[in-house]
Amino acid sequence: MKKRFLFLFLLFGFIINIASCNSTDKAYPFKYAITGNPKTLDPQCALNDNSDAVIHTVFQGLFTFGENGEIENGMIDSFHISEDGTIWTFNIKPGIYWSDGDEFSAECTAEDFVFGFQRLFRPATKSECAADYFIIKNSEAVNSGAVSDISLLGVRAIDKYTLEIVLNEPCSDFMSLLALPPAMPCNQEFFESTQGRYGLAADCVASNNGYYVHTWNYDKWSDEGNYIILRRNTLNQYSADSPYTINLFIDPVNERKDFDEEILNVYKGKDYKEITELHRTYKSDEYETAVWGLIFNTKGNFSSHNYRLELSAATEFTASDERYKAFNGIIPYSVITGQGSYRDIVGDLNSVISSAKGVGTLSGMRMIMPSGTGLRTDIGKILQKWQSECGFYCSISELDSSEYTSALENGDFDIALVKLTGEYNSPYAYLNDFLTGNSANYGNYENQKYSHIINSALSSNDSTASSVYYKEAEQLLIDSGIFVPLCIETEYVFYKEKLETICYNPFSGVYSIKG
Repeated sequence: MKKRFLFLFLLFGFIINIASCNSTDKAYPFKYAITGNPKTLDPQCALNDNSDAVIHTVFQGLFTFGENGEIENGMIDSFHISEDGTIWTFNIKPGIYWSDGDEFSAECTAEDFVFGFQRLFRPATKSECAADYFIIKNSEAVNSGAVSDISLLGVRAIDKYTLEIVLNEPCSDFMSLLALPPAMPCNQEFFESTQGRYGLAADCVASNNGYYVHTWNYDKWSDEGNYIILRRNTLNQYSADSPYTINLFIDPVNERKDFDEEILNVYKGKDYKEITELHRTYKSDEYETAVWGLIFNTKGNFSSHNYRLELSAATEFTASDERYKAFNGIIPYSVITGQGSYRDIVGDLNSVISSAKGVGTLSGMRMIMPSGTGLRTDIGKILQKWQSECGFYCSISELDSSEYTSALENGDFDIALVKLTGEYNSPYAYLNDFLTGNSANYGNYENQKYSHIINSALSSNDSTASSVYYKEAEQLLIDSGIFVPLCIETEYVFYKEKLETICYNPFSGVYSIKG
């Protein structure tokens, strides 16, 4: 405890000194927790939410995510799309600067976006995110090495403040893709100065947004003293009411206690009992963007379509925890899907009918689920019904986070309880988890018709037509029995006093700063 107290004393003494240097501002630190240390802050290579938490505050793309995951202009004043939807032209805002908080400064221009995309697709970068952007002309050929002339990539600077991106075909989700980390700019001069350490340390990250990385302290052998401190990039405009510092505590020992003691400004409730207690003292915002369901591993015994359908038809979910509501779809109600209500278009998705029996002949089946969900009792009831109606017996393993993730990635399961959370506000952000080749396609679902429908939705210039395609894709997934939707989860973000300049994206779980 002495070590913990000393660390907090030193940290907050540091913060007070920072604020006193800028006393004309209504400065305050914004403090929250992340669940692990970012592996990298290189936007073209980062893959996890902990990296995104920093990247979205330090970097700014052509577009950005506002409250509730809605798309807003980022580094641009305006943009234009050609009539055929394949040529996008962006007018970059002048007067936005890179800073590493030390000696480096340079204006962020169209060339920085060109270099960022070139890095994304160069084979040497080995970015696992590159495939998400193969809609850009010649990008796949560059990435594979088939095209060595990088100037043939469909991204070019027309002049200092004008950027052009050429696509192979229209893409209805392209604005969202341009708000994600892989599409962030990269300053070539600064990148080369890091000598291969770009994004791996505080002094190897330059910011074109409102905050730069001042301190990045992490010791994997210690439970204390792990944090990232972001400070204002004073070269860029910002609201005087925004935090002067942002402090991210990396996997704190007792996050709830830190929140009660006002060491943290916000806290996400973990279970129903805790949420009930928190509601007595704190205010909260509620979000319904997470969908829970069962996936079947098609590389094993559940390659049989009939087996999956038999269990799907026998699945009935009843929630014992008020955080969960029975739900029969994949796309949450809150997701924006073109004109009108998506659920009005989709209608009733509870249409799975089993036409064959035989799943009861399987033995030694194993279901995995993450620990701490509060769903163990409800899943147990589903298994009991499978036993009584289908003669199917299945064990269940409740695993901690690392074991669960490892089992999913290695295919070490027959059935898995999974949580679908789109990174942004679009049906595609949920449905792409089932596309062939996606690392999140844990059930190994492969269906050319499904891929064709998703591609049709993406290439449509009509939002209503896209919604119809997404509805068809959602129906196909459920009718295949690859995913059995169970419930939608209400997530609660608690705070004592809401900081109006803090923007929360419930889809990605990332905080960012307005203004």
